Amino acid sequence: MAAISFTSKQKRLQAGMQWLLRSVDVTNGKGSSAYYHLLHGWAPAYPETTGYLIETLLALGKHLNEPQADRAAMQCVNWLCDIQSVDGSIPSDFGGKGNPIIFDNGQILFGFLAAYKYSGDKKYRSSLDSCSRWLLQQINKEQNTWTKHQYVPNYSPAYNTRVIWALLAVNEILKDEDLQLSMINVLAHYCQKIQSNGVITDWGFHPKHAAYTHTIAYTIRGILESSILLKDESSFNKALWISDTLMKQVNQDGAIAGKYDERWNGQYNFVCPVGHAQLSILFGRLYQLTERTDYLEFSQKLLNEIVDCQSLNTWSPFYGGIPGSKPFYGPYQRWKCINWGAKFFLDALLFQHALLQKKEL
Repeated sequence: MAAISFTSKQKRLQAGMQWLLRSVDVTNGKGSSAYYHLLHGWAPAYPETTGYLIETLLALGKHLNEPQADRAAMQCVNWLCDIQSVDGSIPSDFGGKGNPIIFDNGQILFGFLAAYKYSGDKKYRSSLDSCSRWLLQQINKEQNTWTKHQYVPNYSPAYNTRVIWALLAVNEILKDEDLQLSMINVLAHYCQKIQSNGVITDWGFHPKHAAYTHTIAYTIRGILESSILLKDESSFNKALWISDTLMKQVNQDGAIAGKYDERWNGQYNFVCPVGHAQLSILFGRLYQLTERTDYLEFSQKLLNEIVDCQSLNTWSPFYGGIPGSKPFYGPYQRWKCINWGAKFFLDALLFQHALLQKKEL
């Protein structure tokens, strides 16, 4: 499948960056608005997604030579530092209020890490250190997992593997042996949820519910990247096997569903664009690691299928944004353009560009 042209890619990167910059402007630099709703307009800033889109803004600033993207990234990370609690946690509700959530704090770690690498400012090192300590303190030692501070009480979703990845990534700086050992145990806990058909129990937002490709991708990528950082060949092979199984779940039209249940029964009447973007990155990453061309082809297919979701009408408030569902009235984040959708779409465009540049050398 043909890749998106360089000209089209640059145009879409610029448009997506402008949408993210507006999402920061509307909060006066205090985080990124979670979404733009068709009827209600811009929402307040959301700490979790503000956290992990910092690395996206910095990558856009470098690729497009746009200092305004760097400035927006630093505004976002400074807001997260401002709302960080004394115990190291960050409140997870809109506007930086409410109680901390494990998953959200893990995603914010990616932002602290990116800001520290970019600036060298010890303030961000201190924030990532204290947030990491809080996350480690919340682990239930008897179960080797997080049981408290979840979206759904008493439900520890498998996509918390992305928190493991975040903690291992910051541990490249912290060099904490206890942290590494804890993550080995927690990863083993979630890998025990892998079923014989390749589905991972509890990889959706709610127990026993079908999972959007968004959280499916979260879960698999978390296992993959954690296994690499831990040099864990067994978990790495599990991530490959699950990904291979997912690749086979296309319908007769070659489409990937918006969500799947525990038997891989798919809901094909909509697409989850953010999930497609995340899976495009996942399969591009697998190509990078294995040089299997079927992974690259599938990565390109997934990205190509959602490119037209992005509005390029400059007069529209949705200009540059990515909707929660395709069609717009679909079940995931109905009638909204979401900042995490823009983040992963832009990440996928940047990653595919880097992959193909290397392939051509």
